[in-house]
Amino acid sequence: MFFSIVIPTRDRPHLVKYAISSALNQEFDDYEIVISDNSTNNETKKVVADFDSKKLKYYRTPYPVDMCRSWEFALSKAKGKWILFLGDDDLLTSKTLKTYFDVIKGGIIEEKKLKVVASSWAVLSKKNSLYKVEFFESAGEGKIKLVDAKKKLAELSHILFIDPMPHRGCIKKDFYNFVKEKYGKVFFKWAPDLTSGFIFLYELALMNEKYVKIQFPIWITGASKESYGWGARNNPEKVKEYFSQFEDFNGKLLYSPFKKLFTLENGILDTFLNSMRIVGEKNLKKLMGEKEFRNFFRNMMRSEYIQIINELELIAKYNRSYQKYIKVVKLHFIMWKLKNFF
Repeated sequence: MFFSIVIPTRDRPHLVKYAISSALNQEFDDYEIVISDNSTNNETKKVVADFDSKKLKYYRTPYPVDMCRSWEFALSKAKGKWILFLGDDDLLTSKTLKTYFDVIKGGIIEEKKLKVVASSWAVLSKKNSLYKVEFFESAGEGKIKLVDAKKKLAELSHILFIDPMPHRGCIKKDFYNFVKEKYGKVFFKWAPDLTSGFIFLYELALMNEKYVKIQFPIWITGASKESYGWGARNNPEKVKEYFSQFEDFNGKLLYSPFKKLFTLENGILDTFLNSMRIVGEKNLKKLMGEKEFRNFFRNMMRSEYIQIINELELIAKYNRSYQKYIKVVKLHFIMWKLKNFF
């Protein structure tokens, strides 16, 4: 089996059917589709049963679990040499697997023993009841490039800009196995895609390796209101709903200075700080050097403070109670800059 397309899903049968359809509509044949059903009912199972394809492998978690444990369960069922995670509200183009295969077999992957082929997204958003495809990144002319992982890590300014994410590229199963053996698992709170992406990039940098980046979109990501990513932006209630799915969530975040502020960007900040803890701040300093690490950390934190403030200002337009958080975060940002820049 060359590819595994892994689709973790929970209570979104009306969306996952389109993800499955796109996964079946490939100009390539050597692959499986792993449906990992983490739902609270049998509706997704019925949707899968409507598809008549031997490529579909359906599995069900013993009971509903948080997203990280759900992705861990899904990964354990994949048998392909290369693995793609497809969100249940995302789509593949018909040429996605063929494009990855051509790149992998093009020589450079096997020659340099590379582990990751990253790619770009296009965004499918719903505006005024019409679907519109927007480019998340600028498209190239069919070009690929080699990216130095250590340089990419040092230049990172936001955790969302990480390339080697499970649902943003194609990652060798052996690399997943390596990470799981080293860290005990692959996916950590709060966001399995961001934490694993950070770990992947760090490990590639540690091994002084490169990865391939396809510079044009071969995925379409769904910007639906039901998503806990795009759909949770400016929606604190949805963010808190997501955190509440974790059994050990005790009503506050782990490492953010604003532990009871449940906005998407503050959750992302907490995820970044947790990702740093997982790989180890001392290890990052050793890898980058003291000065490079300081610049990296400053850039990441400054970017997140600004993103949190921007999101709060949008939320405060319809919920005035969040104006107090704007003052708190701005003051904290000023104090942080005084401490870190002067």
